[in-house]
Formats: sequence, C-alpha cells, structure tokens
Amino acid sequence: MRNITKKDFTKEFSGREGDFLELKDFSIFEVKGLIHPPKKLISYPRYIVDNKGDRLKGHRKYRKIYPLQERQELLIKKYPHLLVNDPVLNIRAPEISQTEIIAHYKPDEILEKIRKKKQSDNEILKAIELTYLLEIHSGISSSAIGISGSIMIGLHTNSSDIDLIIYGQNESCKMRDSLRILLKEKKQVRSLNNNEMLRLYKFRGSDAVMQFEVFVKHEIRKTFQGMFKDKEFFIRYLPNWYELDEKYGSIKYVPVGYVKVKARVKDASEAFYSPCKYVLDQVEILEGNKAPNIIEAVSFRGRFCEQAETGELVIIQGKLEKVLSSDREYHRILLGGDPLDFMISLSL
Repeated sequence: MRNITKKDFTKEFSGREGDFLELKDFSIFEVKGLIHPPKKLISYPRYIVDNKGDRLKGHRKYRKIYPLQERQELLIKKYPHLLVNDPVLNIRAPEISQTEIIAHYKPDEILEKIRKKKQSDNEILKAIELTYLLEIHSGISSSAIGISGSIMIGLHTNSSDIDLIIYGQNESCKMRDSLRILLKEKKQVRSLNNNEMLRLYKFRGSDAVMQFEVFVKHEIRKTFQGMFKDKEFFIRYLPNWYELDEKYGSIKYVPVGYVKVKARVKDASEAFYSPCKYVLDQVEILEGNKAPNIIEAVSFRGRFCEQAETGELVIIQGKLEKVLSSDREYHRILLGGDPLDFMISLSL
C-alpha cells in the first residue's frame, strides 16, 4: 500500500487497470482502463465497509461487490458526488480525484513488498509461488509482474483466486507464450475442469447469451486463466505507460445505438490485452443501427479477452459507438456494459 501524502499531490496523478483506491470512508474502488481525465481516475466500487460482510481487515468488515448493476446502484445511492457525465467517453462514470483517496494500491509495488516480507498466510504464499513460477518460466523481469485483487489489499479468503498483472507488450507476449506451454503440459498449472467451468459459467451469468457447451469451447482455449494447485488464477496484460498511443481527449466516443453483427476477425493480436481489441472486416449488421465503417470490437471486461482468433467468423452484440479523432472517424462495438453483450465464434 502506498499512502497518499501532501508531497504526492505535486506529482503527476496516474493509475491504471488493476490499481485499487481506498477512499475516505474506507471503501475500496478498482481503477478501470488506462485512459483517465486529468487529475481523476475512473474507478468502480469493489469492497465496501459492511458489518455483515465476510471479509475482515483490521477491525473492519467488508462486503465484495461484483455485479455491474449492483455497483451502479451503489454509486447512485451512496456516491452520487463521484458520478460525472464524461464529455470524452460520453458515459456517466465515477471519477475519483486525489482529495477522495487515502491510499493507492499498485500491483507491482505490493508484490515487491510481500515477496520481501516473511509470510505465514497460505493464500499469499501460493500467490507468491505462482508469480515466481511464471516469472522464471517466461523470463520476464520481476518488475513486470504485479498482484491485484483481494490479496493485494489484504481482503482475501481461503476461496479467493489469484489476480496477476503483467506490464509491457513484450513481457505480455512472453508470458502468454509461456502459459500456452505450461497449460498444455498440465503439470504445474492446468486449465479449468468441467465443474470449475460450470461455476464460472453461473458466476458470469453466461446462460443469458450462450449454452454451457459453447461457453466451454471458448473458455478452454484461453491462456489467461487456469488453476495453480487448488487456486484459480486470472491474468491481465497491460502496456507500459510509454507504449500507450492515446491520451484523454485525443479521441472522442459517441454512443449511437445497440447492434448485433456478423463479422470476420481480421486481427486478434490485441485480444489478450486489457482492454482487448478485435479488428473486424466483412461486417454484416443483423440487428440495430445500420452504421457504416464498423471496424473493431473492444472490451474492458476480462471475460472478452481471447474470445476469438484471427480469421474466425463471429457474432457480436453490444453497444455501438462512433469514434472521432482529428484525422479519422469510424464505428466500434463496445462489449461488457450490458449483460446481454456477447461475442461468439462460429468457427468452434
């Protein structure tokens, strides 16, 4: 944990996917995305103080909030002052300023600290063991890996999974290649089995958009999730700061409806990053706004990473946005804001 001091306010305020923020009321928010308005971070509630909660930190009990709808309802009820009609993203989103924050948790800094400290907590020890395994097998630098989620903030339970972050495009590619080998060997890590898949299927509410058998065909080939010993793990891949080519305000996003399309994935090389992106061609609009020039599908939700591969035909349903920059204009489909959003590969 990095405590915010007056000295920190003179530095550039920045945060990215995987970071957590502790607010003045001790609630914990998670930062979403990589592009944020000046001096603010777009962040959603993840853990709130609740005397009936099942998580304990010091003398405070916490309750975890995961469903997007529940988060939105909590924001409206308890944190309306944080909600902003963002003029660039054209959404109503919680934007957190420095004055609201008492602690900023960063995955790479936290992992470095818990590795150095003698640990007696079995859940933390397993997480550390996995990070060493992946670091050694992939050959990436220790500074390119971080730990997020409940373990990062000390709110984990015996059933908590291990959430890891990999920083850097080159490092992410190395880690993904390494995981392909490890998952295929099934010795130190393995893919989810049928019962574990069923639990994930129910947790995500995926029955609203696809049958279980179809869900399994998509999930079983994903390399960012699996099991290490008895622990489920998930990995998010992020670019380094200097690898970002977009700044807040350089591109504007305008919602123009909701669509269902059939398309071919022209390029899925960025489908494992957070946010993930699929370049599309041969787009046929099946339902919704007959917008021209739909060239990509994007999502900030990890469930849509590695959902399809280059060359595959897909059916996509999601929010349609017009993307405006100084030199171009096109449309994209944004996935993850509605429970009925989906991407299904027809090639499986």
